[in-house]
Amino acid sequence: MEQVISTCEQKLGKLNCSENLIDEARANLRFLLKDCASYIIQSIRLDSPILFIGFLSSLKEEINRYGISEERFIFILKELCNCLKNKCGKFIEKDISKIIDISAKFLTSSNYEKNIDNLDAYKQYREEYLRLALKGERDKAFEFIIELLRNDITIKEIYLKILRDALYQAGFMWNSGKITLGEQHYITATTQLIMLKMYPYVITGNHKGVSIVGACAKGELHEMGIRMICDLLELDGYDTYYIGSVSSLDRLIEYAVRKKARIILLSVSWDENIKNLKEMIFNLKKNETLKEIKIIVGGRPFVINENLYRELGADGYAIDTEDIKSVLGES
Repeated sequence: MEQVISTCEQKLGKLNCSENLIDEARANLRFLLKDCASYIIQSIRLDSPILFIGFLSSLKEEINRYGISEERFIFILKELCNCLKNKCGKFIEKDISKIIDISAKFLTSSNYEKNIDNLDAYKQYREEYLRLALKGERDKAFEFIIELLRNDITIKEIYLKILRDALYQAGFMWNSGKITLGEQHYITATTQLIMLKMYPYVITGNHKGVSIVGACAKGELHEMGIRMICDLLELDGYDTYYIGSVSSLDRLIEYAVRKKARIILLSVSWDENIKNLKEMIFNLKKNETLKEIKIIVGGRPFVINENLYRELGADGYAIDTEDIKSVLGES
């Protein structure tokens, strides 16, 4: 990935901004390109072009501040996509052109909002949810979500197209200075509470008799992704047990054995916690009582580098519930 970013940096060329911004711009643009690559791959794997558009929306002012025109940035975006296509292979090839086309329309078209609205059937629901959450009206936000359920919006749609994407959008809003960090955290807390209240709707009478234990790596604070995965697996009839961030490996081992888990799901979002995750996997793998249990990892670092799970010693990585079912031979 570093080589991909360096190639795009070189092709970006000279920045058209004041001298006192040059060093800042160069440093920030490297992170920006890495984030671009991450969100392109996530958007494709999650089948959500809107996710990448939300990311671009948060960057428009920064791109202009550094003197990069929309046309020039689209050129770099195409170069980045071509590099990713060569690196990641066929699984993203068919969707790359779609990402480029939508991004170009967004950055250059005066009526891009209309184009995006046509792509995103859930936008109005997500924006209403965010409006209520930002006003601190948790109860009304929950009532709104339950009303969507009554109107035949499925739990999976609510989780993935409304709640998950609202959290992404809140992150973009904070990144572009539209909301404070406290407001972003409040939206996350509201979403956690609503998911907890929705749990009776997640439980079904259909049980496959397959147990899955989920946890975050030590030090990991971002847990919404794995919580959603566990709930959606529960909806499909699996018995899931999410136990939070792991402070004691012995307790995780004891719990997985007691629940007769077929899979242990481990999540990490920040690169800083990958070392902790690798140590966890090493100790889990050498424990004889877990030799029949598969260890599956997930989170942002594995979206960017699909071979990272092998380097850490895991049995596989998952982007969504279908990946986990595949490991169980049930996809």
